[in-house]
Amino acid sequence: MSNTNVETKKVNAPNLIRGSKSINLIPPLTQEEIVVETSKVKLNVGAAVSLFILISFSLLIVGFNIFAKIDLNRQKDLLFQAENDLSLRENLLTSNDEILRRINLYTKIATSTYSSRDIITYLQSLSSGLASIDSFELTEGSSFDITGSANNLTDVSKLWYVLGNDRFIESVNLKTVVKDIGGARFNFEGKLNVEEFKKEAQNG
Repeated sequence: MSNTNVETKKVNAPNLIRGSKSINLIPPLTQEEIVVETSKVKLNVGAAVSLFILISFSLLIVGFNIFAKIDLNRQKDLLFQAENDLSLRENLLTSNDEILRRINLYTKIATSTYSSRDIITYLQSLSSGLASIDSFELTEGSSFDITGSANNLTDVSKLWYVLGNDRFIESVNLKTVVKDIGGARFNFEGKLNVEEFKKEAQNG
């Protein structure tokens, strides 16, 4: 039987006597215990690093979400302001168009060589003895609208005939007529002969 040489690793035991008065009762760590403790330390450090990374990543996500919400709210505010500005501009444009339309109408009437007062006076003279004109409206394009009353339908028919055959009136239509106890009410619409009024104004 052959002899087998077994090498035994010796661990130098420290001196248990410290000085002349004290003795160390804690046994020294073996090599295996030293390896285990070292592994525990490494695991604890690794776990701490992993936890730090996880917390940092979570904070990054939360911060990104907060920033995204803030930016979204800011974009909504900008969109709302843009819509308000657009609505305000549309209202201003509509108002400007209406103002320009009225200015053009006023200019056409103001620059004409005849006045609306002269037209009303003339129409009242035509209706004298037949009807009473309650309202007269002159619109753009020399169109007119007359509302009034007469004693009966016969007088309304006579007035219609007079207006239709007058040289100062280009066309006229009986829009409505209503008979009641007091007589008859009517509404005429038509168009003036502008050139005839201009000639009359120039000659006058």
